[in-house]
Amino acid sequence: MNEITTTRAAAIPALPKLSRDLELHLMPSSWDGMAPVPPTPAMVEEARGAVMASWALRDPGTRETIREWLGPINAAVRNPPTPTGFPVRLNAIALACADLPGWVFNADTQREAIRAWQFWPAAADVHALLDAHAAPVLARLDALQAVASHVAAPTPPPAPAEPELTPEQRAETARRMRRGWRETIANAGLALPAPRSVRAAPALSRATL
Repeated sequence: MNEITTTRAAAIPALPKLSRDLELHLMPSSWDGMAPVPPTPAMVEEARGAVMASWALRDPGTRETIREWLGPINAAVRNPPTPTGFPVRLNAIALACADLPGWVFNADTQREAIRAWQFWPAAADVHALLDAHAAPVLARLDALQAVASHVAAPTPPPAPAEPELTPEQRAETARRMRRGWRETIANAGLALPAPRSVRAAPALSRATL
């Protein structure tokens, strides 16, 4: 197979445009050990729409797509496989790249491979070249999926209000506090303070005003 074919895959996938709030939320935090801030309901709803709109970007490449992508490379290297050996090498590359999306087999990566490889590449070399292009896009899709799958923690029920004490209960509480205070002083060997005498102030007559 020495004929040159072109690939129909798109070079760079069009990712959904996101709001500023969601873009900032997807940015990695620079604070180590800091608990991540949960997304708002609006962010979760927006992320779900973006995930649905970009779902096809995860579709893997078909064997035909990979064969078309390898066509110019097969013609450019110094040691192209024989017509009988090409299907075997194609199967190995397709197996190694099964985790990559189909859009990564595009004209741009095709051109990069032709410029980089003088000899027929190993399947691992093909995967490494293509994964460098696919990884950032897949990482962004994974981040969107994480936000879209966020489930808000349930709101805890309000604490039950303490019952209001009756006048009798308040008086009993005051008596217990005074008794405890006296016992604490007695156990410490201290004397209780003498009660203070309060003298009534003399009444002022109209004449002294």
